[in-house]
Amino acid sequence: TAAYLTIAVLYIANLAGVVMTIGDQLVLGLTVVALSVGVAALPSASLVMMVVILNQVGLPVEYLAIIVAVDRILDMARTSLNVTSDLVVTKIVDILSRKS
Repeated sequence: TAAYLTIAVLYIANLAGVVMTIGDQLVLGLTVVALSVGVAALPSASLVMMVVILNQVGLPVEYLAIIVAVDRILDMARTSLNVTSDLVVTKIVDILSRKS
C-alpha cells in the first residue's frame, strides 16, 4: 500500500506539473509510511488516504479521478498481496514461537 500511494501521488504531481523537491518527497515518504500503517482493511480505503496525502503535500485532489478509474483492479491485487504477506508473517511467528 505504501509503495502504491507513493507512486500514485508522484504520478499526480507529474500530471499537475508540480515539481516536488527533496523536502517535499521526504514529507511524502513520512506521511505515506505513517498513514499506510493505519489504512483500514476495506476495499478502496487507500483512496481516502490518498486524499489526505494529496492535501498534506499540497497537490490538487481533482487528479484523483484518474487513479479511481484503475484503482479497483489494483486494489484487488494489493489485497491479495497484503493477505498473503500477513499469512507468511503469521507462519514465521508460529515457527519461531515453537522453537522457544
